[in-house]
Amino acid sequence: MESNNISFVEVEEMDECEYSSPIFLEWKMIFVGIFGLIVALTSIFHNSLLFYTFSTSTELRKRNLTYLMWISGCDVFISICYIAIMCVQVYTDYFESFSLLVLWHDYLRVAFTVSHITLSAASFLLMAATIERYLQSTADNRTLKLFKFLATHRACVVFCCFLASLLFRGTVFFEIEVVHNENCTGFSSMGLAVVPMFGQNMDVVWRFFVRKIVTVFLPFAVLAYFNAAIVMNVRRTDRDQTVKALVLFITVGTR
Repeated sequence: MESNNISFVEVEEMDECEYSSPIFLEWKMIFVGIFGLIVALTSIFHNSLLFYTFSTSTELRKRNLTYLMWISGCDVFISICYIAIMCVQVYTDYFESFSLLVLWHDYLRVAFTVSHITLSAASFLLMAATIERYLQSTADNRTLKLFKFLATHRACVVFCCFLASLLFRGTVFFEIEVVHNENCTGFSSMGLAVVPMFGQNMDVVWRFFVRKIVTVFLPFAVLAYFNAAIVMNVRRTDRDQTVKALVLFITVGTR
């Protein structure tokens, strides 16, 4: 009886420590490890060039490209985090490198947090740029005053965007922890676990009803509404200018 129990425990430990490579690993290596790496490196180069050009050119500073400059900066970090998280994970499984696995687990929490913060910051910056463009496209005096106020305080708006993304996405660092299984060796000795911060029910409220709504659904709704409003304002302005031109042509005879 004792021998049966011992063998049963040994079987459980063997199942727990058994490592199996992910499915479609060859396809992941092609699309994520090769093509994804090329796209990420291209993005890093081009967005770094944009950020440097926007930040150093005195001529471009006069054209109100502050939001685009910081969005390009966020894209640089997003591409770096893509390589660090996605590409290295595929390389680890494809080449079965335990050293890469240890390195990946060492920096994963930082890279994952930075990627979440920069993604949300880019969404907030794009939302701020769209709202500013909408205010600029309207002919109302109140909206023009608000546009001038925001235009003169763009640095504060950028700071608020990064602060909001840090508050809503910075907690990702504390929600993930690296787990070491002392009963196993090799690839099965390390793993990841989700750590509840406020309890099970409050975590659901925080992650979905607060963070997901503020950082995903709200930017999507704001961008959809204000972009549609910008199109309507531009079409209305073009129509009014066309009518004015026709009236002038009929009455005065000038084109």
